[in-house]
Formats: sequence, structure tokens, C-alpha cells
Amino acid sequence: MGDDLYAAGRPPTPQPPAVLYHYTRHEAALRGILSGEMRATEYVSLNDSTEVSHGLEIFRDLARERFESEPEDTLAWESLKRFLMLYAKLKPTVRGTFLVASFSEAKDDLSQWRSYAGNATGFMIGVRVQETPALVAPAPRGQLGLGLFQMVYRQARKVRLARGAIDRILLGAGELAGSAPDDDLCGSAALALFRCAALAAQSMKHDTFSSEREWRLTVMGPPDGAGALKTMLRDGGESVRYFPIPLAKEQIDEVMVGPVARESAEAEVRALLPDGLSGLRVTRSRSPYRG
Repeated sequence: MGDDLYAAGRPPTPQPPAVLYHYTRHEAALRGILSGEMRATEYVSLNDSTEVSHGLEIFRDLARERFESEPEDTLAWESLKRFLMLYAKLKPTVRGTFLVASFSEAKDDLSQWRSYAGNATGFMIGVRVQETPALVAPAPRGQLGLGLFQMVYRQARKVRLARGAIDRILLGAGELAGSAPDDDLCGSAALALFRCAALAAQSMKHDTFSSEREWRLTVMGPPDGAGALKTMLRDGGESVRYFPIPLAKEQIDEVMVGPVARESAEAEVRALLPDGLSGLRVTRSRSPYRG
């Protein structure tokens, strides 16, 4: 019942481009991808760690608005009331189990070189992300799921998507009225609403970032909690926890070094290529970097 309501509320996911591009300044991240492992890092490692709250709060505010407009003691009113209570209780859980690997539709994009690739000294890796086996495999027990999301930037579209999810879940709960105890039905609807709020956290971003054309490969709630996470050392000795997502060698399309990377960077990347990737295209950015 709860899964059916969640499926009704979840918006469709657009088909991604054949290749998406991951920008990074960290050689450790490059090594991981070349070894067959995409690393979804904790949300606190994002440039703006507060962005996780953005979609959550849009969804909560719309649910609260709908709650205040519903007649008291109706199925919809009680479902929304329980959602708001659940949201207050579980929001820290979402923030604590949100992991992300970011990609862009934009290849060799100067603004991304500046922002995410060490001021144009790092790497861009082209990956066929939609072919990731874990995206089509069943989610492990206890894991909310792994998904690929196109980021939504326009406020009107965010509101439309969130409001549509709320409407569909409440409509579905109303259609099920009488087939299950109201208490169970309201609880299932509240949980479905919360799961859709978690999707909003993964897929909504402030419109000032729209030029990034971002897609996110996200993980919510690793199955074994902290035990499912690994640790890597980034350049400079920073320790970062991540969730490993397997990649096939065939998914790696190319590697590009930044426009002001050191002269030996391309040769150094080629030296890192494992068996099966020796013919991978390694090039230098042509972006007109001015410092």
C-alpha cells in the first residue's frame, strides 16, 4: 500500500544524455573512477551543504499549506498532519544519509573548471552514467534507494512537481479508503509523502546554479549505516566518507585535464589507466582560461 502510494507520487525521471561529465580537482576521485568505482560523497562535502534542505523545505511548505486548507479529521488532513510530524522527526536522518556524485551535461565548461576542478587544474571525466548496473538493481534492504536525477532549478517547476506529488498521494489514499483501516492508510500516506520529500531534496536546487545543468547520482540511507561507507584521502590530506557505486570500464568515455593543468598532466593520467582502458581518450581542455 505504501509503495503504491509512493509510486503514484514519484514524478517520472527524464532520460539522461548518453554521456555526463564529472568535474573534480582530486586525483583520488579520478583514480576511483578509473578503477571502476564512482564515489558518492556525504552531502557535507558539497560546495554548499545547505542545498539539501532546499527541496525538503519546498515540499514541507506546500504540504503545510495543503494541511491548513483541509477540513479537520479528514483522511487527507490526518495524512498531512502525520507527514509534518514525521518530517520534523526524520529530516535530520535525510541530512545525515544523503550522498551524491555530481555530473553536468556541459562538456569542457569553463565555469565548472573554475568551481569544481581546482580552478581549472583538475580533471573532467565523461561517464555513461545511465548504464550503471546499480540503477536497475533492487535496492538493498534498509536503503531508500540509488537514483539518477536531473536537477530542477525553476521555482515554478519545483512547486508544480512537489504539489503534484502531494495531490497524487492524497488522491490515491482517498481511493483506497475502506480497503484498509484509516490509521494504517494515513500512516502509509504520510510515509509516501516523506519519501517524495526526500526525492525533492535530491533533485531541487536554487535557480542561481542553473547554468551547471547538473545531474546527480544519489544514495539515500546506506544499508548498513556508517559501516557501508568507505573513506578516501583527498589531495591535501582531507578525509572524506563515500558510498562506492560500481562502474564498468565501458562506461568511462574520456578524461580531460584542465586548461591550466601542469604540462605533464595528460601523460600522468595515461600512466594511471588500468588494463582495458589503455586506449581511453585523454585530452586537454580548450576552454579559454584567463586566470
